[in-house]
Amino acid sequence: LKVDIDWYLSNQILPPINRLCEPIEGTSAATLATRLGLDATKFARQQGGGESANDLCDYVPMCKLDDAERFKGTMQWSMTCKKCQKTSEFHGALNWQAEGQSGLICPNTECKAEYWGAVNAASCFARFSNALSLKVRQDKQRYYESWLVCDDSTCNARTQQCSVVGGVCLKRGCQGRMQPEYSEKMMYTQLKRYETLVDINHATKNGGDRVAPKLKHEHQQVLDMLHKQIFQEVAASEYNWIPKSFFEVAFGGARAAASR
Repeated sequence: LKVDIDWYLSNQILPPINRLCEPIEGTSAATLATRLGLDATKFARQQGGGESANDLCDYVPMCKLDDAERFKGTMQWSMTCKKCQKTSEFHGALNWQAEGQSGLICPNTECKAEYWGAVNAASCFARFSNALSLKVRQDKQRYYESWLVCDDSTCNARTQQCSVVGGVCLKRGCQGRMQPEYSEKMMYTQLKRYETLVDINHATKNGGDRVAPKLKHEHQQVLDMLHKQIFQEVAASEYNWIPKSFFEVAFGGARAAASR
């Protein structure tokens, strides 16, 4: 008899490794399969029409993508200026569409009110902080509503119920699979967008070779406090981390059982 190494790697080694590494940003079953010497095209995740071999060759981790590509499909952050009463998109700590001016200045060229029309930095922070809290709360509510949608474009089933036999579609005759309408990955990506918007260092890097203007001290304080606020939300999600205790329980328990 000869051991089928490919079968063993595909069915015994890859599945548990993939489950452990799934929360880690930039990993996929196809990438792990490549590292194990397997054919990556067999393990490409089916999204829409699926990934082609060329897509796998050109794969780039999300953390290495530019913001336009990484946060494609996420909700933008809009604010209303208290002076001109116009609602505009908040472009981040530095608004490079306006030559890198502070993001706390109204982007309306006919207004350009400091602090988006608020009377001072404290009032501006209160407005932005409340808006950020409401956005995060809405994202959490949407996630915990747990809506499922069928991945078959001809079905379009949408429900909060789950089949007892797994992720099969509840619609009779449909062979599709039910997927989360708003997954934990989508929520994490949305939170990361909020975080990068108020990150001064990230905004400076987005300027490329352009020289970033020096922000007023009050503007830096407001942005730093907003960044601290959203960073706590991102860290609390723990989406991108596997706790150390998991490995201690999993492998420590196995060693203890083996020593008995």
